[in-house]
Amino acid sequence: MSTPSFELAAIGWTIDPDRAGQGYGTELAGALLEIAFTGLGVRRVEANAFADNAASRRVMEKVGLRHEATFREESLHLTRGWIDGVTYAMLASEHRGRG
Repeated sequence: MSTPSFELAAIGWTIDPDRAGQGYGTELAGALLEIAFTGLGVRRVEANAFADNAASRRVMEKVGLRHEATFREESLHLTRGWIDGVTYAMLASEHRGRG
């Protein structure tokens, strides 16, 4: 097994509300994981979201990212002020084990 080229990558997505719920976020997140782990040799991938963003949390869980932390008032929202945020992550070894 070779040593990864990069230690950490962060992935994210924004979906047009008119296209929400059609699987685009899950497809995109899965592709980003594949690029990060297989294409770039990243050791760890993280994704973040507002804690109350159920749609993004579902995407993260569907592609196999695991919930690692919830941070109190860690994210600044344009109109809502400081709100809770979440971090999900996956290691390259976990990604390989999914196959």
